[in-house]
Amino acid sequence: LYSINLYFGLETDDFLKRYSDIFERFSDIEVKDYSTLNLKYISYRYLSLVNNHSVIDNSFEKFREWEKLNNNEKMIISNVIGFHGGINEFKRMLNLYSKSNNPEEKVILISGLSDFRRRNLLVELLDKALDGTIRLQDWRYLFNNISRNPESIYILYSWIKENIEEIRKYEKAYLVIRDVIFSLFNLYTGPITKEIRDYLIRNLPRYKNDILKFYQYSEAISEWVNKNKKYVEDIL
Repeated sequence: LYSINLYFGLETDDFLKRYSDIFERFSDIEVKDYSTLNLKYISYRYLSLVNNHSVIDNSFEKFREWEKLNNNEKMIISNVIGFHGGINEFKRMLNLYSKSNNPEEKVILISGLSDFRRRNLLVELLDKALDGTIRLQDWRYLFNNISRNPESIYILYSWIKENIEEIRKYEKAYLVIRDVIFSLFNLYTGPITKEIRDYLIRNLPRYKNDILKFYQYSEAISEWVNKNKKYVEDIL
């Protein structure tokens, strides 16, 4: 449902709220295994998007005691904090990431940080990838997550162009740079993807095959959205 909302540009309040009751059933379930953890995580993420005050308040209350939470509890609330947090929450999350020695916790914090809705904070987060604050092995999580944040559409391509020389220093880190490239084609659709394709081929030529593959993926998504938008709107 989140992906449909993202790709089709449907009105969040009008579309997502229709399904809130489904997710409210799972917001209070006890986490016993991976399945129940996933259900609770998804329900919190979804309900935060439709401004469910109970979920938001509960998440911020728990965030104040982050160090006392286990990783399951941290995972459940991290995106809620990102989506509704401001500069204080952003700086605290970044500090928690820097101090943590737990790889799983770091990934959870990257996910939450990638969900902030202020463009200046997203730029600052991306900058932290280049100054060493965010580990190279975590770039994959950063760019994959940030490509699902609709606010990133205003900054990601510009940021990559401004910092392409720094990014090229990591060209040999194949999986990392591959995910940076994919993030652009996952986020952007329409005519701009041809410009992105050509720009990346010029500046990262050793990744040409991946760039062309991801471009075709983006084209297929755009074509499918254009073809089916009216149908999807009607059935939802």
